Amino acid sequence: RKGVCKGFSLAFQDIAQRCGIKTEIIEGVHNGFGHGWIVVLDNFDNFTPKHIDIYSGIKNKNNNKNIYDYFMISTDKLYATGDYSNFEESLNKAIPKLKLKGFKVVRK
Repeated sequence: RKGVCKGFSLAFQDIAQRCGIKTEIIEGVHNGFGHGWIVVLDNFDNFTPKHIDIYSGIKNKNNNKNIYDYFMISTDKLYATGDYSNFEESLNKAIPKLKLKGFKVVRK
């Protein structure tokens, strides 16, 4: 009945999967704390991993930040923020799972 990053990620994952969008939750460190967020493969960008951090987007919305700064972020951009680290192993496990699940076009 309550959740933080993983709870938000699980809720988003449930909605995405009901829409046919394949997702995986990955774990790492965000601003020095253990954190979880969503990864998808962007079929409009050569199936590159893109990150969706629902919790941080919602949390920072109240600080007048753009929630889309946390939506469909490339791995390079995620690193460039300096806020995310130690997620490589989790990401490397998630990508093969996403490739096995197949894809659905989600943008037109």
